[in-house]
Amino acid sequence: MQTASVPGMENGPRRVGGEHAPGVETRRRPRLEQAREIARLREREGLSFTEIGERLGLAPSTVRDYHRDPEAKRNRRNRERYRGSCELCGRPTSGGYGYDAPRHCAVCARAQSRVWDHDRIVRAIREWHKLMGRAPTVPDWSPAHADEGHPGAVRFLAEPGRWPSAATLREHFGSFSAALEASGVSPARRGARIRWTPEQIGEAIRAWQRAHGTPPTREDWQSSSEEHPARSTVYRVMGSWGAALEAAGR
Repeated sequence: MQTASVPGMENGPRRVGGEHAPGVETRRRPRLEQAREIARLREREGLSFTEIGERLGLAPSTVRDYHRDPEAKRNRRNRERYRGSCELCGRPTSGGYGYDAPRHCAVCARAQSRVWDHDRIVRAIREWHKLMGRAPTVPDWSPAHADEGHPGAVRFLAEPGRWPSAATLREHFGSFSAALEASGVSPARRGARIRWTPEQIGEAIRAWQRAHGTPPTREDWQSSSEEHPARSTVYRVMGSWGAALEAAGR
């Protein structure tokens, strides 16, 4: 018997009294198909990831993941790399897949979670502040909640183990802001002025290149943001654009 398809039910079955409703198509839409719909909603309607998630019945982090990696290419690549073995002891791992696959077994994961204590978290926050010229934010240390190409999230993922996660800060201090306060670091404020040093400009250039694959151009940095200075600041501090790129590559 042919089942009927009900509009709006593509993402999951309708339940009646805890059971699947009869005659309703329960097949989940393919990832690539949903990724294309997400891209269409982003480009044509300008919806945020949260708004798209509400429309499609997906979590915002899932929407970001599908938009960032429509064909799960990173999943396939990392399945070949990890194959369900702990990187520290070689014991089998379980749960997850792809780039979200657990890299450690349950025993080593618990040991890793105990590495972060109050003092080490405080040092990491201060180190980030010194390198980036601002305090870390939740999107920096929680990449699942960051927009695609977010420089802070890119750096977090590129240096595994160097920075604690936002969840770790909440676990130890009760909240992300409480951890910043304990570190003596003021939260980053949108629009707040940053006094860019040559070291911070060099790090901003490297972070941009990690996120985009190429160094920034003058047009890219026409205006400043929380992640990088304006091109006028680069000229004022470094003397020329070429000198800034050369310093960042050393």
